[in-house]
Amino acid sequence: MLNLFISSSNFKKFFARLFVYLIIMAVLTLSVNYLYIKVNEGNGTEYDKFENVPYNIQVFNFGPSHTQGGIDYNASDLAKNYTCFNFALSAQRWSYDLRILKYYYDHLANGGTCFICVWYPSFFGIPDRKSSGFLSMNKRYYNFLDAEHIMSYDPWIAFAVKYLPSISVYDQLLKDFFNKFHQYIAPKKTDAPASPENAENIDLKLNALLRYHSQVAGSQSGANGKRIYNQEEIGALYEMIKLLKAKNITPVLITAPFLKEFPDTIHELSPTFFDEFYGSINKVCADT
Repeated sequence: MLNLFISSSNFKKFFARLFVYLIIMAVLTLSVNYLYIKVNEGNGTEYDKFENVPYNIQVFNFGPSHTQGGIDYNASDLAKNYTCFNFALSAQRWSYDLRILKYYYDHLANGGTCFICVWYPSFFGIPDRKSSGFLSMNKRYYNFLDAEHIMSYDPWIAFAVKYLPSISVYDQLLKDFFNKFHQYIAPKKTDAPASPENAENIDLKLNALLRYHSQVAGSQSGANGKRIYNQEEIGALYEMIKLLKAKNITPVLITAPFLKEFPDTIHELSPTFFDEFYGSINKVCADT
């Protein structure tokens, strides 16, 4: 007859082993987390600026990396006469610009000026939630926004970001450790060659072609070949403008400059793109 019962001694052994395994896993997790914190100690992040967002902001901007790095208020006279802030983050779209605007709405002065970046992929493409890198990029917002303003909020991710940051970045953990280790063992060169990121050191036409396929083509065209209009992002832009005008803040739509090779490539491979792009901008301006 099949014994359906576990003896008391076997039951105790099972839980004893389970307890040991849990202790081992906890020690390993905390150790990796400690190492991760030490390795990244002193390394700033792009969202550190949100730790001290001033009040009475009079001139500010939103957008992706184009305005994140392209607008420096401290390098101009604006910061001497006005309270300024750059809310832009890499690869940030209007849907998160809107969430940040709502979260820091009370920090904005009446009658100010807001620069909103309109870059080539802004109106088009699939929703962010459906993109392959969404979960990874979305984690950064847990560091400065509340649950109400975070897309697809997950309390477990919130816990990990706050208390176990190594787990929250598991997808790039090994890369971070390797890069830091390489910095320690690699010989330091005093006459290092110029960075390949400089324009004179890269193939501009090839770079423009790669950007075209990732930012203009790629996920922006549907199965029928027609361009996908991202209604979530377009709706977010309209709502941003409405909220800004409610405080008498002037919204200014800007497109950060590109090297001419990029728009030239777009003209060549997608002749109707700029008609659709500027047509969308004109519609927003007319509607608002």
